[in-house]
Amino acid sequence: MPKGVSLNALRVLATVARTQSFKMAAQELGVTQSAVSRQIQTLETQLGMRVIQRDNRVHDLTPSGRLLAPELQRIFAQLDELTSTIQQSKAADIRCIRVAIHEHSLAHFLAPKIADFASLYPHLELQFVNAPEYLNTSGGKDQSKHWVEALLNDTVDVVVSCGHLQSKQVIAQRLAGLEYIHMGQPQGPMFSVSGSEDLTLVQREQLNYSKLTQVESSAMAMTLAAIHQGQMLMPHYLLPVEQSAKPGVAVSPALQLAPAHGAVGGFHSPSDQALQCFFAKHKERELAVVAFVNWLQHAARPEVNEA
Repeated sequence: MPKGVSLNALRVLATVARTQSFKMAAQELGVTQSAVSRQIQTLETQLGMRVIQRDNRVHDLTPSGRLLAPELQRIFAQLDELTSTIQQSKAADIRCIRVAIHEHSLAHFLAPKIADFASLYPHLELQFVNAPEYLNTSGGKDQSKHWVEALLNDTVDVVVSCGHLQSKQVIAQRLAGLEYIHMGQPQGPMFSVSGSEDLTLVQREQLNYSKLTQVESSAMAMTLAAIHQGQMLMPHYLLPVEQSAKPGVAVSPALQLAPAHGAVGGFHSPSDQALQCFFAKHKERELAVVAFVNWLQHAARPEVNEA
């Protein structure tokens, strides 16, 4: 074929031959009928031969056109199929990592750091579902069993929570030991998160409260303490960086719950109680999951949070 033949003009010819109409070809290609006619004229000039016979406004293929058109249709069909395959392959490169995490932990701990992850791994997408803040809360072994099964069945890829998942098929990576900060109004009612072991870390006489209420999450404790002028022990990782570094600054503009005046300080949880991430052992060599877990460990480091 002579050099300089327009690929666009060849596609126009293939479309005209298939639709047997300049008008229908123009509609399919999204151009005007006169544009189709010009492309055919350009092609004939480049080839040095007629491909469309024009008699009384009836457009029919010349012998050369009838020889050329079927091959063009085959070639362009193959090109369209190849382009579609490449686009599907590109879409397949986008790996979605499903993360189970408590909504409050997501909002205060993980969400502020997600932009950093996206810039490092643009081909990885994160999808979040809600999980308990403490795995040993309101459900005991049955609750842990649920999340073990979710990991093993690939319903989720990673679970981020405090507590333990008892399974030899699940890998646990420690993110941070827990430190609880005394928040709210001393002598007000105490709101303790069930399963957190927060009140086991401090002697009863160090805290002054007349009433104790057990709740399911730190979010509930924060809300109730703010409304009822109460107090709580807040896990340090839920405090935004600038607030945990500056005593007296409210945890949330909406709730205005600040570190307790004259607070007795922070309480470190036992070594076996920590914020952890869990993933199935069969994924320990899956690059996407490993990349997210490694980044998560880095993001949880205190020096990163203080940067």
